[in-house]
Amino acid sequence: MRKLAQWKLQRGAPLLPLEQLIGSTTFFGAMATQWTLRTVNLLGLSLSVLWVFSPLGAQAALRMSVADFVPQSTVVDLSYFDMNAYAHSTTTSSWTEENGQADQMFLASILASNATANSKTDIWGNLKVPYLGTLQQQITANASGWRETTGQSTMVYASHIGIPVHGVGLGNTTLVIETSYQDIECLNLSNITSPDWMEWYQYFFFQDASNTTHIPGSSNHSAFKFGSYNFDWRGSTVADCYVRQKFVEAAVTCVSTGVSQARCSVTAIRPSPSNNESSSSNIFTQPDLFRAFTKSLAASFPVGHPLYPRMLEKYLIDPGNAIQPYFPQTLQLYDVPVDTFSQRFMQAVNSFYTARLAFDLLIQGGSGGTSHLMGVSGVGTVVQSKLTCLVHWGWLVVFLISTLILVAASITTFCIASRIFNPDVLGYVSTLTRDNSHIDVPESSSAWDGFERAKALGGLSIRLGDVRGNDPASGELAVGTLVGTTRTISGRHYR
Repeated sequence: MRKLAQWKLQRGAPLLPLEQLIGSTTFFGAMATQWTLRTVNLLGLSLSVLWVFSPLGAQAALRMSVADFVPQSTVVDLSYFDMNAYAHSTTTSSWTEENGQADQMFLASILASNATANSKTDIWGNLKVPYLGTLQQQITANASGWRETTGQSTMVYASHIGIPVHGVGLGNTTLVIETSYQDIECLNLSNITSPDWMEWYQYFFFQDASNTTHIPGSSNHSAFKFGSYNFDWRGSTVADCYVRQKFVEAAVTCVSTGVSQARCSVTAIRPSPSNNESSSSNIFTQPDLFRAFTKSLAASFPVGHPLYPRMLEKYLIDPGNAIQPYFPQTLQLYDVPVDTFSQRFMQAVNSFYTARLAFDLLIQGGSGGTSHLMGVSGVGTVVQSKLTCLVHWGWLVVFLISTLILVAASITTFCIASRIFNPDVLGYVSTLTRDNSHIDVPESSSAWDGFERAKALGGLSIRLGDVRGNDPASGELAVGTLVGTTRTISGRHYR
């Protein structure tokens, strides 16, 4: 700005723009000069806009590039236990052969705390599938049939034992799985005289193939009776139950920090669009498999006193007290609401069903090695946050403009300076001694610039004062020597 003002002074220019230029050597100087002169013109606006890029450019250098954790997506192959495939490949030996490990895991799942029963994973960290029947009453499906489970305070799950998922890496992993569970609905839960087909001191299952009552909305079902001897010595509790295999599609999100086992949860669920329930065939539609399954389920519970309820009955009455050795005889199975009975019975059946099919995978929790029981591979997306350098494009543009202005100003200053031939007298105090009749200075050169004059006259003391101190009427302010001036006096008139 000084060189431009000096060049314009050499060529001849009005005083106002010269004052604007010489006062605009800093940002605040430029703003203060325009405000003090109370002048609005193109030069003042241009100077203000140019100097605004000085603080903006400094901030842009700090803000245009930042380091932040950015999610990065990677497609990976995952494996999960394929309930649909192995449900159709079971044989009688799958249920008749003793499997103490699976039975113990089953008992551990139904005896777990309420917090574990309501959690998104089982005791071993496997993925639990929500019961679609309850969600259909609570949540409205979207256009694609999905029902969101995120944000639900309480959730009913089809089984207390979840589905093992393998291959979950560090970060957030999303995938969609196909699975199924046994949907059981019991009706006519009542207290009756013990029928001929029941044995005393134990519960018993009986398949009733002649029952033609259908579950509403489905033509595929199996019907059976559940009976339990009442421990008030007054008959038995009998329920007519209907079961169908429910195929569902579940959207799953797994989170792994690398510190502990990955935590998976179902975020949305819908009926499977690829599986037709009417063509399903499972253990409840095959008499031999049904008898083997129900017998194994009954045998999985420890034998207790014949006059007290067994563990399954205690679980169906009150899951929180199923492990108690003594049970109040005032609590009877037929007093349990039929919907609650159906839900608990379904969870027990599905838990035993899953434990027998996938017992060797459950304790791995999706973090162990592969196994032949790991079902169909699914494609998942892993989102992992990585430290990345990010560019803020807005601040980058400001930085580039500021840099261009700085480079242009440097080139312009060099070009203008090469065309200036006069000494630099703008903005120097020593310039006040130039052509001053009130100061008697040694012989000097008119070609001296401000610094040269200051070095030559550095020992000379000057003052802005009254050069007509002897005139009682009025004084005159000018720059002069200490001898030729007097100090300014308050109240004196100066012309």
